[in-house]
Amino acid sequence: AFVERVKSIKETTARQRLEKKLKKLEKIWRKESGAKTTSITKHSGAASSDAQSQNVADNAESKLYEQAPELKDYMRKNQIFDKHLFEILVEQGIKSEEDLTVKIDSKTKLDEILQQAMVKRTADIKDMQSRQRLEKTLTKFGKIVRSKNEKLKETSIVDDEKQLKTWQSDKEQQIAESESKVIKEWLQKENIFMKELLEGLVNNGVISPFQIELLEESEFDEIVRQVRVERLSNVKDLTARQNVDKILIKFEKIW
Repeated sequence: AFVERVKSIKETTARQRLEKKLKKLEKIWRKESGAKTTSITKHSGAASSDAQSQNVADNAESKLYEQAPELKDYMRKNQIFDKHLFEILVEQGIKSEEDLTVKIDSKTKLDEILQQAMVKRTADIKDMQSRQRLEKTLTKFGKIVRSKNEKLKETSIVDDEKQLKTWQSDKEQQIAESESKVIKEWLQKENIFMKELLEGLVNNGVISPFQIELLEESEFDEIVRQVRVERLSNVKDLTARQNVDKILIKFEKIW
């Protein structure tokens, strides 16, 4: 009975900590966004609007597939179907297997299609596995198109695969820079900007000021420790080392 009681207390305490953190998160979010407390039910206008938006999206997708059923079936059969790639092809008037041969008649044209598909798709992909699947799909698509056109057969498959990786790397860098922009500007505004601190926060998923307040003590301490070690390893001057500590102390006070 005592053991069960202790277990119950631990679970209650953990739940209370979680509820407290969620309330704090909600409070900070509402302060940042200016949103007020609302109640959305499945019968509310907001829920109805969401359902209508989804129906519109589904109808648009269905109409897109109706424009090029032969191409869709061919891509599925050859395991190269990707919604964004399909959409790009249809927009360029490519609606059948024959069009792949006739209308993609240069390496430049093929590269443009592959690049557009990579950029469009990677914006929605977060996990590495999905990105690798996309890369394989686009690589296979490129091979199939080249095999259908004598002009493209001379293109190096290795070069194309390198190009795909370059596009993916460029897109990942753009996404990372976009995500870190808010926290970077905040660090500069508070006069506590350090490159190592910015990288330490972003690497730990902290990309906005309110997320700093939600860090557990152990998480915060680990970030500060790593930043301090990395920064001081490149600083020899005593005054500069003291400035590093001043910045980190100020950062801790804000937290």
